[in-house]
Amino acid sequence: MDSGTIEIKIQNNTGMSTREILQQVVDSMEEKGYNAKEQIAGYIISGDPSYIPRNGSARNLIRQIPREEILAELIESFLK
Repeated sequence: MDSGTIEIKIQNNTGMSTREILQQVVDSMEEKGYNAKEQIAGYIISGDPSYIPRNGSARNLIRQIPREEILAELIESFLK
């Protein structure tokens, strides 16, 4: 019997792990003085890439992975 639950299959084709991409994005934001937690949260919630600065190609990097994948990585890290 199907419970109606949707299973998300995440696929990353960047050649980098989601963790590596997030670390690069965080490093770029901290270099510019941004609060990385707030900026990434804004991006995940809204999907608006303007929350992520262009510095260090951070915006291009984070847009290469689905927001669901970012959220899954953060949840996995939290649960460890």
